[in-house]
Amino acid sequence: MLEFGTSRLGAWAWIALLVACGTVMLADGNRYLPPGREKYADRMGDGGADLLPSFDSAHALLTGQSPYHYQLPKLPRALTYEGFSYQYPPTHALVYVPLARWAGKSFRVASRAQFFATLVADVVLALAIVELLAVAVPLSADLRYALLGLFAFTLGLNPGAQLGLERGQSDIFTSAFCWWAALLFLRRHYAWAAFLACAGALLKGYGAPFAVGLLALGVLRRGSRRGTVMGSLLAGALLVAPVAKHFAEAPGAFRTRAHMYWAGWTNQGFYNLVHTIDADFLPSAHHRLIGLSGLVYALTWWRLSRVLRRGTGAERAMALVMYTCASLILILSFSRNALAYDTVLVLPGALFLAASQRRFIPWPSTRFAFARHALGLWLAVSTCLLFAMSAYRLIGIDAPPDGELPLHAVGQLGLLLVMAMFSVLPTPASAHLMR
Repeated sequence: MLEFGTSRLGAWAWIALLVACGTVMLADGNRYLPPGREKYADRMGDGGADLLPSFDSAHALLTGQSPYHYQLPKLPRALTYEGFSYQYPPTHALVYVPLARWAGKSFRVASRAQFFATLVADVVLALAIVELLAVAVPLSADLRYALLGLFAFTLGLNPGAQLGLERGQSDIFTSAFCWWAALLFLRRHYAWAAFLACAGALLKGYGAPFAVGLLALGVLRRGSRRGTVMGSLLAGALLVAPVAKHFAEAPGAFRTRAHMYWAGWTNQGFYNLVHTIDADFLPSAHHRLIGLSGLVYALTWWRLSRVLRRGTGAERAMALVMYTCASLILILSFSRNALAYDTVLVLPGALFLAASQRRFIPWPSTRFAFARHALGLWLAVSTCLLFAMSAYRLIGIDAPPDGELPLHAVGQLGLLLVMAMFSVLPTPASAHLMR
């Protein structure tokens, strides 16, 4: 079933997926090149250090203090930026309250729990992509298991995820919330889809554009309106109401995060891409890239709204995945400091596109063989860039402190162009074009 000639995924799909897997294997294995040391997760203190602000802020909530300004002398203190000890929504700290209560004052216990929770979230996220892909491409049971292992490996051990795992970041939880919301929406579990979409938006805000568009679709359609409203209200009751009084301080904290910019090689955002090529083009070139992301986001939402009314199950899955991917790229395009671990939001969409490319292009293979091969090569290169992060460190050479081209940003631009093409091309109407 895994042979190129007989697999329903097609030769280019397997090539793209194996390129992604091979890139991760090379990046993960080159830590053993001499000198033997970590090549991607440059340590800055103890492991899980980025978890410390959320750990402290969760304890602040337990003591009735503000997550942005607090006094906890018996706990390790997170860094303060412009007077704020926390830069994320209070809902993000609220999610860590159970962990803080269980771990007590032991940050080591909390950071180790975060590590294992991240591994679980990795498998959960991979499962969501396999289930979405199974709607678009008929998969046998053995092929599902094979793809689950491949997706979990590439999502969990790529260089960006390694950095997030070492730092104790929560982006993979946001990613899992958003992609499972997409899957549940496709399966018409609208209440849970709305709840998870809101949760993805309320952690760090990365899922906000996705949640806005998905909730709009749920409210505008009669069959999904009630479930969407109920799921949203549940998210408000569980995640917003307990910390509602702290939202007044949140905008000031957000501004400190928005102004951060590090030109280091771990910054894989569009802003750093422009800065690396030619800083004289800032901010106009960055604004144009944001505009491109916004345009693709609007196109994919428009395409999804049409396909939901009169499309097949496969077409709905493909349109929903592209909308989800475009919405997450949009929010990342705004950030001046989009670090490598943020890309875990986008990688599931890249894997889906690489695997389902035979399904979403309405070109007969006999007349447009060149176009299909060009698309397959494009997606293979894009997936390699998204999973590589550093061209230098991929081959065992120290990355320069700045000046290295952010490969994730280039890969995201490649995905944007594919999704824009999909959104304006006609939907395949005949069965022979879907083979």
